[in-house]
Amino acid sequence: MKLPTLCQHRQKNFPPGGLGKQIIHSAYSVGSCLTFHACTNDNLSISASIIKEISSRRSRTLLVTILNEASILESFPWLTSDTLVVAKIYDPRYYTVRGDEWTGSSSTYMKYLYNNEVTAYRRIASLQGEIVPSFRGEFAYHPATGEVVDLILLEYISAPPFQSIDCLGRDERKRLKEQSDTFLDVLRSCSVSHNDLCRENLLWDSRTGLWVLDFDDATFDDELGFVRDETYIRLLVTPLEELRTAAANALATACLSVESG
Repeated sequence: MKLPTLCQHRQKNFPPGGLGKQIIHSAYSVGSCLTFHACTNDNLSISASIIKEISSRRSRTLLVTILNEASILESFPWLTSDTLVVAKIYDPRYYTVRGDEWTGSSSTYMKYLYNNEVTAYRRIASLQGEIVPSFRGEFAYHPATGEVVDLILLEYISAPPFQSIDCLGRDERKRLKEQSDTFLDVLRSCSVSHNDLCRENLLWDSRTGLWVLDFDDATFDDELGFVRDETYIRLLVTPLEELRTAAANALATACLSVESG
């Protein structure tokens, strides 16, 4: 039986509609001040200075530093002055999306990504600060156009992309294996599937180990999604020589089966 692709598997849940257009907004340029509000208190505004853009694949992902500590410290004690955090902005006016990925409007697509990410971080709270970044809260951004745009803050992980287990020493390989097992165990127990375990979403820090980012593609109670995640992780923690040996053995077994048949 042919398994559906990720897009085919998720497409049936999407509402009909048209795709939005990609527009670049100067409000997100480096050096600009970004002001947003607490979802629970619209009078509590938070200001941040944009340091750099991290990603603009779908949501706008920015590295920012918090500016107004005094007015927000009581509600958000972790957002002290000059704190570096990642701001993910789900602005329907700006995004890049594949045509086979979504059939709804740009606004419903951004809301879908936002809900996925927030739900996933809530479910896998035990991994926060260890294998996934700490979730720093949900906020509302009000662009000049007047609408409300969802925004979340996440811990900033300063680490390069994960390259290969073959680049790691023995102790680092052991740590990677332990962390990947923990990651999969928590995903399974919380019924979360990541669905986007690509290189840009995996970081490796020589001190703390593996970090997994970006849960906006997450699905829930999705066995096929978990199998995909598990397969990718198992490949990730297997040295290239072992993969080559396993492939050669599988080929040899297949050839013997054909010959004996």
